[in-house]
Amino acid sequence: MIGGIKSKLIPEKRQALRSHYRTLSIVFILFLSGIGKAQTPQIAVSLKTLSVLSKYDNTFMVFDEPTYYWTKGATDKRWKKNNYEFSSSEISFDNFSTSLYSEN
Repeated sequence: MIGGIKSKLIPEKRQALRSHYRTLSIVFILFLSGIGKAQTPQIAVSLKTLSVLSKYDNTFMVFDEPTYYWTKGATDKRWKKNNYEFSSSEISFDNFSTSLYSEN
């Protein structure tokens, strides 16, 4: 009751506003989750990735390809791509990385 007058539009408007607020809150949550992911540096790697933590300079290294590797220090905000050449006449990089994870 508004000012002593009953209106049938009030419940319908209230329902429309609730639906509008739900939609806005879902969009807002999705927006915030996108911002959170943008702030988290990530790299895409395969399942057979060789990852190492260097105790000398506290750097995390990821070897995924035979031509480069990724590094990230403890205070670094981004991954750094470094050139690398895996050279072996005895074994390929794929066979090498597979052999590290094979169960013998």
